[in-house]
Amino acid sequence: LPTLCVAVNPDGSRLVVGGGANGSPATLTCLDLRTGRPLWTHERENEPNWPYSAVDFSPDGRQVVGTCGKRELNVLNAGSGLIVFETAALPDPGLAARYSPDGSWIAAAGVGKPAGIRVFESQAGKRLPTIDTDLRWVRKLDFRKDGKLLAAAALFGVRVIDTASGQT
Repeated sequence: LPTLCVAVNPDGSRLVVGGGANGSPATLTCLDLRTGRPLWTHERENEPNWPYSAVDFSPDGRQVVGTCGKRELNVLNAGSGLIVFETAALPDPGLAARYSPDGSWIAAAGVGKPAGIRVFESQAGKRLPTIDTDLRWVRKLDFRKDGKLLAAAALFGVRVIDTASGQT
């Protein structure tokens, strides 16, 4: 299957790869980096079939977040690959997801109809206020180490956002 996203856990011992293709499930596979042995695989049937297009480990390495499906954000237990929670609260296909440096929340974005970065509490998936932005087709999110700034890279630009105020 085509691979569209990868993430290495904080201690460097595991790799999660994600992807999928038309006619097959969206798939995340966790590998032991020392042996290359698969530890678990998570498959997600969805309509229409959208692959996993973003994946990230929580800072403590206990969870994995992935975006797949037309509007899904899935958080899995990094040890077992079992779903911790899932939400269909994205308004469009999710293309980017990232844990905050303290692990307390997850930022997710995508096609941008409507534009904005969706924010979720990381333990139970409670929806938090959206960060307003004019960006569409956000493909990458990344935080400054202290969590005070969030960078969003999109097809037509980059924005750096103050996470406390939500201002660009």
